[in-house]
Amino acid sequence: MELKWTQFALNNLQSYQNTSKKSPNNLKKYYQSLQNCLNGLKVSPKLGKAYLNMEEYMIRQLIFKEHRVLYLIDNNTIVLLALVHTSYPLNEALKVIEKYLIEL
Repeated sequence: MELKWTQFALNNLQSYQNTSKKSPNNLKKYYQSLQNCLNGLKVSPKLGKAYLNMEEYMIRQLIFKEHRVLYLIDNNTIVLLALVHTSYPLNEALKVIEKYLIEL
């Protein structure tokens, strides 16, 4: 399976990097662990819990440390919709995701 990042998910990742209080070395380790976790989705795409039906897609959620990874499976592609810090209101991210799904 292929991993595809939405612009929103990439923005989430950049925002975390800009606001994180982790040292550069710890941030690098965090990203490496995240990448390993996401690579695991390629092997087991249904690893994340079925979270919400939206616009005819099943949004899945995988908890990774202090983040929620929201994604969907579209044929042979895992679409990473958002990387949401657990302190961030999830409903705000869902509004952006819904707009993305309407465009699909």
